[in-house]
Amino acid sequence: MKGPTVQDGITVLLTGATGAFGSNILAALLSNQEVSRVYAISRESSEAPVRDRLVAAFKREGFHQDLLQLAKLELFEGDMSRSDFGLSADDFAGLRATTTHIIHNGE
Repeated sequence: MKGPTVQDGITVLLTGATGAFGSNILAALLSNQEVSRVYAISRESSEAPVRDRLVAAFKREGFHQDLLQLAKLELFEGDMSRSDFGLSADDFAGLRATTTHIIHNGE
């Protein structure tokens, strides 16, 4: 089965989605009908998984948490200092093959 390709629409790779600015960017991307997929990569945390941190950020910023349930959102925990972002080979290959835009909202 063929996976998504860049021809399938706008696919955004977003870093730093769990902060105040990042959660605003994520909410805007998820609400945008022209964006077909959003990959959100956040640092690993011993305190809470990325989804829980995004729920907290959306609550704090006043966004509808239903946006986080959209099928076009894929969450990853990784290490942006690594050349493969600390992702599996398959996940990284998928990102490389399908990402059309990158928003690096992090350090």
